[in-house]
Amino acid sequence: MTLRVSSCSASTSQSIEIGDEELGKVGSVLQADFELPLHFDDLSKKRVSDTSPSSLMVSITPYEDARDLIRSSVTESWWDPDEDTFSVMYSLVRQYEKLTQDEKRSLVATIINGLRAALAMANGELACSGKRYLLNTAKAVVLFASNVVRIAEQVEFAQTNKERRQLGWTWAVEGRGDLLSELHSIMECRKITQAWGSNGADESFMNLFIRCTLNVLENPTIAKDKAVKELCLQILVGVVREEQTHGSVVSALLRLLVAHEHSAAVLSSLLEMHYDEKSESKFLDLFVDTMVGMEDREMGKDGTAGKNLGSFLAQTGNKIPKFISSYMQKLVSMFERESYQTRNGMVESVGHLIRHEYAEAKAENVNAETKSQRLEIISALFSAIMIRTKDVNAFARSRVLQVLCGLVEDECVQAVHFVEITKLGLLHMHDKAAAVRKSSLVLLMRMLEFNPFSPQLSGSTVKFISRMQGDSAVEFAECMGEACSSALLLIRSSSITDVQSAISFLVTAIKFQVPGTDGANRQLLPLLLSHEVSVRECALKAFEAMLHSSEADERLRAMKTAQLLLQLTRGATVGQLTCVSELFSGARILDAAVFQVLLDIGSDKVPSVPLESRRVAIELVSIAVQVGSPLVRARDVPVSELLRYESDPTVCRNLCSFAAVVCADDKTATAIEELLLREVAETDALWIPVADQAFRALMSCSPEPEKAAERVLRRLSQRFLATKKEADLLKAVFSVGQISIQQLIRIESTRQVIRKQKRETESEAGTLYEQLGEGHAALEAELEHALEEGEQEILEEGSLIRRFIPILCRLCGDSFGNASLRTTAAISLAKLMSTCETTCREHLRLVFSLLKSAVEPSVRRNLIIAIGDLTFRFPNLLEPWTDAIFSTLEDTDASVRKNAALTITHLILNDMLKVRGQIVSVVVLLHDLDDRISELVRMFFCELSKKSGHVIYNIIPDVLSGLFHRRKLDDNDFRDVMKFLISFVKDRERQAEGTIERLCHRFRSVNNIEDARRIACCLTNFNYSDRCFRKLSAMYRCYSEFLFDEEVNELFSTITTKAKRFPKQQLRMELDEFQSKLDSAVDGTRNDLNAKLKDVSESLSRVALQDVTSSVTNASSPHGNAAKQEKRSAKGLASAGRSRKRRTRLEGEFSEESGAESQVPESDEDVDDEEPEHHVKLDDVPNEPLSARPSVRTKRRGVGLRSAERSRRRRVVVSMDSDDSADDYDSEASYGVE
Repeated sequence: MTLRVSSCSASTSQSIEIGDEELGKVGSVLQADFELPLHFDDLSKKRVSDTSPSSLMVSITPYEDARDLIRSSVTESWWDPDEDTFSVMYSLVRQYEKLTQDEKRSLVATIINGLRAALAMANGELACSGKRYLLNTAKAVVLFASNVVRIAEQVEFAQTNKERRQLGWTWAVEGRGDLLSELHSIMECRKITQAWGSNGADESFMNLFIRCTLNVLENPTIAKDKAVKELCLQILVGVVREEQTHGSVVSALLRLLVAHEHSAAVLSSLLEMHYDEKSESKFLDLFVDTMVGMEDREMGKDGTAGKNLGSFLAQTGNKIPKFISSYMQKLVSMFERESYQTRNGMVESVGHLIRHEYAEAKAENVNAETKSQRLEIISALFSAIMIRTKDVNAFARSRVLQVLCGLVEDECVQAVHFVEITKLGLLHMHDKAAAVRKSSLVLLMRMLEFNPFSPQLSGSTVKFISRMQGDSAVEFAECMGEACSSALLLIRSSSITDVQSAISFLVTAIKFQVPGTDGANRQLLPLLLSHEVSVRECALKAFEAMLHSSEADERLRAMKTAQLLLQLTRGATVGQLTCVSELFSGARILDAAVFQVLLDIGSDKVPSVPLESRRVAIELVSIAVQVGSPLVRARDVPVSELLRYESDPTVCRNLCSFAAVVCADDKTATAIEELLLREVAETDALWIPVADQAFRALMSCSPEPEKAAERVLRRLSQRFLATKKEADLLKAVFSVGQISIQQLIRIESTRQVIRKQKRETESEAGTLYEQLGEGHAALEAELEHALEEGEQEILEEGSLIRRFIPILCRLCGDSFGNASLRTTAAISLAKLMSTCETTCREHLRLVFSLLKSAVEPSVRRNLIIAIGDLTFRFPNLLEPWTDAIFSTLEDTDASVRKNAALTITHLILNDMLKVRGQIVSVVVLLHDLDDRISELVRMFFCELSKKSGHVIYNIIPDVLSGLFHRRKLDDNDFRDVMKFLISFVKDRERQAEGTIERLCHRFRSVNNIEDARRIACCLTNFNYSDRCFRKLSAMYRCYSEFLFDEEVNELFSTITTKAKRFPKQQLRMELDEFQSKLDSAVDGTRNDLNAKLKDVSESLSRVALQDVTSSVTNASSPHGNAAKQEKRSAKGLASAGRSRKRRTRLEGEFSEESGAESQVPESDEDVDDEEPEHHVKLDDVPNEPLSARPSVRTKRRGVGLRSAERSRRRRVVVSMDSDDSADDYDSEASYGVE
């Protein structure tokens, strides 16, 4: 008999052919004990122990009746070897992947029928020939079922969702659940397990269930199928009942946990089903012992195992905290795991345990003793979790703070722990990791929201509470005050996360009135102008939250919001007011009701309102007008009436600012003219701001602004001629400049409007302009000519404004006159110069002379801003005065330096000044005594780097040279400055490589060891990739002569240490070679220095001895030459004395390098009088480095010790580079006077 099972599809036709001979080999398989194979494929090689056929080979051949065979009644007893279908089913399972969907469905249904038949035999519902037959049947059907599950899961996992949708029958939907349900029934059938005897079911039989369930649980999609997951867990719980399976189950589960991320939830659910707190479990003991005993090397290097283990601990602590409590003594070792994610999971599990213990302690039926014990446990757990904030890993520290934050939100923290946790959060606000800082701020914010002391923490409230709750409330408020101070520093951080977290914390702190938050909201205003969109949005939301009122009544809500706005703006600077305008334009704060309340307050319609509130209200109304709110423009504000009767200068100024945008009528223009002519302010300092805004409003409101302005100027001039008062002259001088600049602004605004209209019209009707041709161009030229004539008319011959130029020049040159008048005259002159290029050229020298020689800082402070405007207006005229502009950065007055830095940085960023060598003056200000200046310069370089990535790269060598030349920074400040500049190029590999090369070349022009140390320090600031390090190594000759210095050598060793972070073996070899060069340079220099020192000492001793011998010989000459001999003897003694002095001095100078104390001549005269007696050749001079030059400056005729040694050193370097002997330069080198 031959069985043939066909597998037919649209494209292929296969069949499985099983001959009579093969079927005969399977006969009476189940008549003896069926031994389960280790692998399913082994079934065809080795069968039952008593029959032991050699092999059972199944051949695959085409056959057409497979579907009918599977569905026929022949398959009803396929598990019986007496039936011919046993080998057929075995072959079909092995070829499962090749079957069609219908054939797979039939095969699975057949196996399910086999499982049901085994269950029916056990229950007596189906005839069975004995216990052995029952067990063999159970083994066979479970073996086939487990392997079908294994193969089907592999096939299912390999398919895509699209492929599954195209198939009719799917394993995951229709087959897996039914098959696992029958396997669970087999597992729960006690008659089958009892059939094995008293020792329980065979381990190999139980392993089939373990393999089956694990194959299913390995699928990531199993988490979505709760029914199937529940079946798998129930099967595993049944397996665990058999004690002999514990080892296999534990090993399998831990392998699953280590390999698959989704398995953590599955295993925690399994433990939840199995755990019983009232009874011991050997399985759980074995599981915990095995898990704790796993070594880190068994967990793999990718971190997945540690992450899965941590997730398992966290979820287990959440589901069964009592399990964590029961095995805490063993699990505590998980805190020392190498994987930070495992440590994090343990921290989370302890957090869940604290929640559980706290809930148990708060239960109503708990007695006092039990509650006290639980609170002690909670305190111990808090101590264990808080000490984990010292973890070396930033993510681990952050997770601890997050767990504490969750406990605070769940109200599981007692008052006694609040202060301790607050101090912990305050400490980690200064952590080096941004993630930890963010978690600490969130923790402190939640502690404020859930604090047990009071909803307000103001000073008076805290003192009252402290009487009832002790000092904890006071200490908590003080810690929160310190946290606010730290948060105000974090809003300036370069990290966006820091800024956003600090903003959220400060909003909460302001809400709770924490001490130290006064004015904190005003410090948040600059964030509204941040370049980062996320920071701006966060700041806008923060102000919306702070200024929002929860009042139900519309009028009360508007009044509350208006009061908050007045508090925010009161005392604000000009920059902060600019931020308020951004707030009005970006946030939904200013609606019609709020605007009306502000207008009523400013118009004095609200009784008992202080003058300061009126000023601020009108200022807010003016800001709202300037941002272009449609709510404001539609309102009728009686500005003219308010201007006529208002006496406060600040209110008048704000009203003029309001009128400049909204009002354009004769009444308002007339009221403004009257305002300029009446005594609205008592002092010049108050009148000038009012006049400034008044002239702006006059140019906007008046139908004939030039004539109106001229009337005001004539009246002011006539008043001065009548009174001869300096105050009246100052008003006229200021008005001249303001009128001229406002006329120029009006002309420029007209030009901009025309250009904008031209662009819009051209884009809409480009072809029309092409048709107009030359006629349109002539119209544009005529219009531009008219505008230019308007500019020239401002200072035309005979105009009233032009007549003031000589007066202004005279006032500027009067160094003994009124300082305020001189300042105003200088500013007005600069404004007149900006209207005409000829006038600017004629008076430019006067302006710069005044800038240089003016004694009053106010004159210099205002002139530098005016010069900046002139540079924008006429850049070619101001280009020769660039050095004079940069020289103002070195002014002694901080306000002048600040304005100069602001002006110059603005000019550079707008391409009005080129970045050249003068930039070093800006760099020096990075360490200015005024923090505002240093912050401004830092911001400038950040913006410059964003604008062009090559600018800072190009200026670094010039900056280095300038700093060497000026010597205005000490070593620490120099290092900070260069580190800041190099930070803009160190992450760009090509620029970093080029900068390293240029810095190395700088060593060749260095003439002292201090500069060499500074360059070496600059080189340590780079991130050394393989290319950068090879570039540094290639430039070795440039800096080799300075490696004798220990500090320079140490700095280069630091570079080597940084570069060793790269794992490339070839680079490591190069690094070791480079380090050996550094070590040999120090050792060689030290040995050479000692040898040369010895040679010089011996040489000088021989010279002195020869001088003394010569003197003694001359003393024994005949008496007739006594006078001559006496003279020679005296000369010889003097020479010997000089030699001794020279020898002593040289030995002292060289011993200075080797640690000995140098000897200094007693007086300068001894050095000045000595004559050169001998020259020492190069071989006699120690090959000392540059730092070994004599520290005592000796005055000599000709070349001194320093210059001679420098020349000799250069020659030695040249000889080393050319591989020539140093003896060639003996005739040129001498140590002493040439």
